[in-house]
This record gives sequence, structure tokens and C-alpha cells, in this order.
Amino acid sequence: MVRLIPQKNNNIYIIHKYKYIMKDEAFKENIAFGNIYEKKAVDYFDHDDFKMSEGKVSSHDIVFTKNNTEIKVEVKSDRLAYKTGNLCIEIESNSILSGLSVTQADFWLYFVINPNGKNTIYKIPIDILWELTNRFINNYRFGGYKRLSKMVLIPTMLLHEYIVTSSS
Repeated sequence: MVRLIPQKNNNIYIIHKYKYIMKDEAFKENIAFGNIYEKKAVDYFDHDDFKMSEGKVSSHDIVFTKNNTEIKVEVKSDRLAYKTGNLCIEIESNSILSGLSVTQADFWLYFVINPNGKNTIYKIPIDILWELTNRFINNYRFGGYKRLSKMVLIPTMLLHEYIVTSSS
């Protein structure tokens, strides 16, 4: 029998010793948190116009337009990367391709959130992200909602050239 044991923060349950799943309330909180950074992403691309994806669009979050050219962007926000030194790149969820595997984005804008307020933002071209994901494909973990997402861990020390500051 599997026992669910609430943790102190009430956002996760323990299953056995080492497996964790997120409660539905925490999942909703994480979606809201991510939406904040999707709005902040507008400051990191030079554009004439932009359109936020509505509903559940898995291929990208925002389309920026500059001189009649579209740039599709996927936005990620991560509250653990500052500790682990890795970006978590989702490639499947619940045994179905997702994240990088299905993106149509030209860039991933990845916010590494640090509680001290010194966030690091990476603007990574999709071909570079694919190259690194393939290189580290055997360095993966399961996490996210109910630990259903397979995520490849990419060391941030390899991404210094993609750190950006706001364009505004």
C-alpha cells in the first residue's frame, strides 16, 4: 500500500521514501507563477508587437514580431536551478513527448529565480538547446506535476554566453 504523507509546506506528498508528487493546489500555484514570467519575457526581445498564447498551447508561449518577422518563444521559470546549477529541460510527460520535444519556439527564455532577487535569465536559441539536451540525454530526472515529466539536466556553467539583461 502507498501512503501519502503531507510535507510541512503542504505542496507535496511523500510516496514511500524518495518519491514526491505535487498537490493540485501547488500545480495551480506553479502555473500562476510561470504566467508572471511570461509577462516579464516581453522585456527581453526587441519587437514591434507580440501575442501571448491563449489556452494550452504546447508549441510556444509568445510570438514576437519585428519588421514582419515572427520569433516564437517558450518561457520557463525555475526556482531550484540556482541551487542545483542545472536547467531542467522537459522532453516528455506521462510518456508523451512534450516540452522541447514538441516546441516550435525559436528561443527558450529561462528565468532562474533566486530568493535573494538576483535572478539569472538565459535566452537560448533552440538549436543550442537541442544540442545540449542531446549531449546530456542520459542525465535526466523525473519531476513536475506528480513527477510525470522527464527532464534533462543541463549545467548552467555551459550557458554563460546566453545570459541576458532586459532590452527595455
